[in-house]
Amino acid sequence: MFDLLMFWLIWWSLGPDTPQEQAAFRAVWFTDGVLSQMLVLLLLHTRARRPARPVMLTVAAVVAAGVTLPFTALVPMFGMAPPPASVSPLLAVVVPPFLLCAAATQSLYLHHVLGIHPANKDR
Repeated sequence: MFDLLMFWLIWWSLGPDTPQEQAAFRAVWFTDGVLSQMLVLLLLHTRARRPARPVMLTVAAVVAAGVTLPFTALVPMFGMAPPPASVSPLLAVVVPPFLLCAAATQSLYLHHVLGIHPANKDR
């Protein structure tokens, strides 16, 4: 559901009618996907404690690469174009609700899908 909402908001904000606008849309969609997936991965990996240094470094490297790739000379190879600066605030609007939903369902996922039970904090 959030993916559909994100897709629509990005599509609506860019109005991708031309090939250049469509290429910029793909860059924004890519960046949104990298941010959302890496931050959810970090959220699910931590389980209420600080993540290990290698995990933090890996997430930081992937996020940095995902955010900067649309602004490099490599971007045409991927069918993307640098997005307009006006789209950056949109990512700040779209990604946090996705993370809040992931955080709200984290314990359900850990318990029912992975079979991990939260530690008893009274001990």
